[in-house]
Amino acid sequence: MMNKYIGKIINKYSPIDKIKFLDLSTQFFVNSTYRDFDFPRRLFFNLKTPLCKIMIKNGSDKAGYYGESQHNYTTLYHELFSNKINKSVRVFEMGIGTTNPEIVSNMGIGGVPGASLMAWSSYFKNGLIYGADIDKTVLFQTEKIRTFFCDQTSSSSILQMWSFFDPGIKFDIIIDDGLHTFDANISLFENSNAMLSDTGWYIIEDVFYTDLSNWKQYLKGQNQFMAALICIPNPFNKKDNNLILFKRK
Repeated sequence: MMNKYIGKIINKYSPIDKIKFLDLSTQFFVNSTYRDFDFPRRLFFNLKTPLCKIMIKNGSDKAGYYGESQHNYTTLYHELFSNKINKSVRVFEMGIGTTNPEIVSNMGIGGVPGASLMAWSSYFKNGLIYGADIDKTVLFQTEKIRTFFCDQTSSSSILQMWSFFDPGIKFDIIIDDGLHTFDANISLFENSNAMLSDTGWYIIEDVFYTDLSNWKQYLKGQNQFMAALICIPNPFNKKDNNLILFKRK
């Protein structure tokens, strides 16, 4: 079945060979298939979705369509989450974003702390948004957003953060956009996946190509979750424009 966006895009862009598709069935669905994730066969990464526009407006580097940003995740995210826009979802994101050059994985001087949290708050109009960061100076709170200190390399720090939440609370979306190392990602995942709802998505962003072999090996041992490595086309980023997606079996 053709993706719902493709028809109108073909009419907008010509010739057709300029259209940049990602064939999801060729990606690394380590212990599952793309059908298990309820994906369309192809996604078009030149499309600027409503979520792309919201992320761009708020200054997030998740946004953009093909070639506009270092990371163009929001086309896929809108495909996954658009059916939840008006629902009372809970979203948690590790990595509020810091511009402190002393902190590893900082955004640099042009970054906007809290950008994606503000964007999620706008996108999910009835949602509650939570975030965490190792830089205490970027923590903030609004009517719909709460943030916490957390060192994702420390199991005790992660578990202490979760202890602030009401017992039994689950998240519809958990995103790791914090420290982009294999060990840090594993630390957060193994101490946080119990917080994911039965139908939720756990996503790790900015996975380095150099770490893909480590991830493939790790994911083969996953019995509780279906896992996929999605390498998104972007000519301006040959380093880390990759996502890992988890869903419960």
